[in-house]
Amino acid sequence: MRSAKPSSDPSFASVRDSKLLAISDGTAPALKPSELSVATEDYPLSRRLYLYTPGTTGNPLAQDFINYAQSQAGQNIVAQSGFFSQNPFAVDPVQDASVPDTFKRLTERFQRLSVNVRFAEGHTQLDNKAKQDLLRIQHYLKDAGKTGKDLMLIGFADQQNDELRAQMISELRALSASIALRDIGIQVSGHTGYGHYMPVGSPGGDVGARRNGRVEVWVRR
Repeated sequence: MRSAKPSSDPSFASVRDSKLLAISDGTAPALKPSELSVATEDYPLSRRLYLYTPGTTGNPLAQDFINYAQSQAGQNIVAQSGFFSQNPFAVDPVQDASVPDTFKRLTERFQRLSVNVRFAEGHTQLDNKAKQDLLRIQHYLKDAGKTGKDLMLIGFADQQNDELRAQMISELRALSASIALRDIGIQVSGHTGYGHYMPVGSPGGDVGARRNGRVEVWVRR
């Protein structure tokens, strides 16, 4: 059985005084590594760590360890070790000239949460890490004294030949994330799609579908 741990760039903990360079995945805009871009997996070199067990019949201590590693307390230890925790945090986005004015207006009263909901390749079904991330969002809202009404979900699609098709896919992804949150007791009042605009990966193929097909989570200020 495979269990996804946090996305992380292991080399980031050793950067110290080195200069960080923005890089791009193909034709997508270049991104500099940061706590936000690595946690959301937008940064092209961010990678997931996987813990493997023989299956559900294995040593129960192994499952307990995996559960702890993914928990809020376990992720606090990740942060203390110099890596990036997956416990969500909210930040003011850096919106330069490359960000469309329509997107700036859409998010002007919100902060970006350090969680992207991602999907099994080519589907609107959440991947295994996303299911854990929903619980992390739940913990964040409780700790911050907020509710689902303070959230806005923005879906994105990979490049499509038809702009309308891309819009529909992005809206369906946002809807899927909203339904998944509702299933754990979080009623999200706002979700929308932004089509195939603002890609974080080179469009097309399995990589493009996996990286660009995402739902960003925004929280009201």
